[in-house]
Amino acid sequence: MRSRCHVLIATRAFADIIVCVYLIQVRTDALVGNTFMTSRQCVLRVAYGLVFENLQCSIGLALGVDRLLAIVTPVQYMKWPARQYLLLLLVPCCTFSLVLASFALWESSGEPRAAICFSPSAYTNRAKMAWLGSNVAVILLQFAVYFYASMALGKTTGSSSIQMRKILLSLQTVMVLYSICWALPIFGNLLLQMITVSGDAANIIKSMLGWPMILNASCNFFIYATRSSEFRHAFLRLFSGKNTKTTPTDRITIPKASQLPKIA
Repeated sequence: MRSRCHVLIATRAFADIIVCVYLIQVRTDALVGNTFMTSRQCVLRVAYGLVFENLQCSIGLALGVDRLLAIVTPVQYMKWPARQYLLLLLVPCCTFSLVLASFALWESSGEPRAAICFSPSAYTNRAKMAWLGSNVAVILLQFAVYFYASMALGKTTGSSSIQMRKILLSLQTVMVLYSICWALPIFGNLLLQMITVSGDAANIIKSMLGWPMILNASCNFFIYATRSSEFRHAFLRLFSGKNTKTTPTDRITIPKASQLPKIA
């Protein structure tokens, strides 16, 4: 938690944990036969999962914006007050998450019945279109932000740009996997809205589209553990009780003004 980026990553990680709990609950319900709920029952049962799933989505975009600002305007980025800066990024993300989940509850009713209470089944009517549309927009914005950040980083010079490249590359790996895993169910559900599919077949397809969501929520830990020795040391120190210190090369330090990356 030594930088604003770390706070955003920690928030995303916490959202991942809650989403994993939500997905475990959904799968447990399916195994014990607690299926075919009404849309209102579904939303009420997994409302917390819908909120944190939306937060997971929006924080990914906030992380991209954070890295882009750190690359394009490094001097101003270091001068901005951390608390106000984080509030400016996190408040819209939380608002988006709560509004979209509340709209799902508003639009829910006694029909139709959902075979398994994944997100595609929880959102109905106008709420489903709002969910699909907003997620498509976020996915496209993420690709645009990370692409622009990569292009800008390629033009930078300075010792701190090496550290920034390591962070950005790890985040890009997470975001690419996120976009693929999340885009598949989103565009799959969008396609189901446009074509005619029988009820049973649609329920089976929606259930299968839930698996990429499970992968998306559980793979980030392994990505960070593989790419960052600092992450591994911190994890071992947290759960083993050992005072395992990070090596100097692993530390993300705040550079001096003369070391800030400059765009050539």
